[in-house]
Amino acid sequence: MAYLNTHDYDLSSTGALVLPDQDGPYPHELIAGGKQGVVYVLNRDNMGIFSPNDSQAVQEVVLEPNTTNDVLFGSPAYWNHTVYFAPNASPLMAFPLSSGLLGTPLKTAKSYPGSHSPSISANGNTNGVLWVIESGAQLLAFDAVSLQLLYTTNQAANGRDTLPAVGHFVTQTVANSKVYVGTRTSLEAYGLFHVINITGGSTQTATVATALSAPIKVQAANPYNGQPDVGATVNFSDGGKGGSFNPPSAVTDSNGNASTIYTVPQKAGTYTLTISGSGFGTVTTTATATPGPAIKIIAYAGNKQTAAAGSSLANPVVAQARDIYNNGVAGVTVNFTANHGAVPSPSSVITDSKGLARATVQLSTTASTVTVTGSSPGFKNIFFVEYSVAGPAANVAITSGNNQFAPAGTQLPQALTVLVTDQYGNPVSGNRVTFDDRGAGGFFSNSNPGITSTSGTATQFYTLPSSRGTVTINATATGVANPAVFTETAQ
Repeated sequence: MAYLNTHDYDLSSTGALVLPDQDGPYPHELIAGGKQGVVYVLNRDNMGIFSPNDSQAVQEVVLEPNTTNDVLFGSPAYWNHTVYFAPNASPLMAFPLSSGLLGTPLKTAKSYPGSHSPSISANGNTNGVLWVIESGAQLLAFDAVSLQLLYTTNQAANGRDTLPAVGHFVTQTVANSKVYVGTRTSLEAYGLFHVINITGGSTQTATVATALSAPIKVQAANPYNGQPDVGATVNFSDGGKGGSFNPPSAVTDSNGNASTIYTVPQKAGTYTLTISGSGFGTVTTTATATPGPAIKIIAYAGNKQTAAAGSSLANPVVAQARDIYNNGVAGVTVNFTANHGAVPSPSSVITDSKGLARATVQLSTTASTVTVTGSSPGFKNIFFVEYSVAGPAANVAITSGNNQFAPAGTQLPQALTVLVTDQYGNPVSGNRVTFDDRGAGGFFSNSNPGITSTSGTATQFYTLPSSRGTVTINATATGVANPAVFTETAQ
């Protein structure tokens, strides 16, 4: 006792817990603890006197060995063969009690700075809730079996449940299905909201911008006695999604009933409907808006793509069937055709749940501007304009200027002209062509290398060397293995 007194570890910081009769050798027990963080299970029929190592105690438990954070400022609580402790700045602890002895505790995942006693609310041996005040912060509720956090007074929006500053060492009190807390300026009472149940009209479906076929019906009741709430105002909301309620709020009748008709928004989708009221909890249901009949098809995606002749467009062409509010409509057949030998695949597609019909397009081997047409009976045709262009250069060929004769040192009368084409014979523009006389001594007048025109040609003027003889000139196109070879004669 002298050690406890010297170090301010007095036992009087908590109250004692008197246990129900136990099955073990000591049927009448109490539990006590203090600032030292040591809990004593005592035989209240024979409390004993001082003895070395506290041998008179039925059991001695150190809450948190090797720490000073387990100081007890609050009394333990008991429920359903379990003893609960709320040590300061430590996890909450639930000790199973068997044959009068404490077992291995279950602990919360985090520590709570608290100097307040825990308490239990329950329906007999079921639905146990552990309540404790976190010092200077909030009232907490835990599942008394699992110690999972269920509720805090800080969690509600707009500070609805905020706990004001509490009195020193105050303990929450559970009575009449409510939890009462004395604060420095008030008495706070926490209880259940009145209950709203949906009694009809849940999870309906309607065409966009139309009313559900049946009203949404609710009943409001007192959560403690189940009696209907008469004259309560009930509000209906879809969270501003564009639907409407008639009426948007209603007053419960003599049986606690209220109802409304909901018109779904113009946009297809599933909407959450919230029913609430002042002093009530909330309940939700859903309403699904489905598209109306299709009135048009549109070119949704895949327009104005460019790809090499003989290849497929990188992305499909996509048509969409839409209703009057631009919602995609499923089940519409769209047929795809194309000119210039291009082939859409598949050629006939039924729109999916988003109203979309997709087709890949295989281009022909001819460079051209391709028009893909989407059609459906009863609708205006849609068009996708695509560009089939030449692929990589594969060939270079002479078109004019070969086998000329001119006096040595003079310019050949005709230009040297080549055509660069892809593997399908389509002219390739923008390709680099280099002319080379293999060091014969002549020279070229145009830029060298040259760039092919939109028609795939490159032109060069050549002046023969000053000495007589035959000159071989190579025209090499970028990406093409074999050059075009000119043979010219200097006379």
